[in-house]
Amino acid sequence: MAHDPFGASETISTPLGEREIFRLDALSSFGDLDAMPYSIKVLLESVLRNHDGRTVRDEDVQALAGYDASKVEDVPPASCSRTSRVCPPSSTWRRCVLPSSA
Repeated sequence: MAHDPFGASETISTPLGEREIFRLDALSSFGDLDAMPYSIKVLLESVLRNHDGRTVRDEDVQALAGYDASKVEDVPPASCSRTSRVCPPSSTWRRCVLPSSA
């Protein structure tokens, strides 16, 4: 199990067995998650999942959870240091790969 000081980790039962998920609503005290763009929510879930207290720190999670589009220069690059995700192509999406330093 990952380092979880925010209490975001939860185990759910699925037909394929127990699975660990990370709930973004555990971070609602840091920012307006309902107004957050979906792409930032994907990044936030990834930093929560990879949070270990060293590579991805509490400050990184808090900075991204407090995302404000008018102040994007304030989000430290470390917030996305271990994120990599491929978005599947569809009629509205272009294939994209987000960088990963790990």
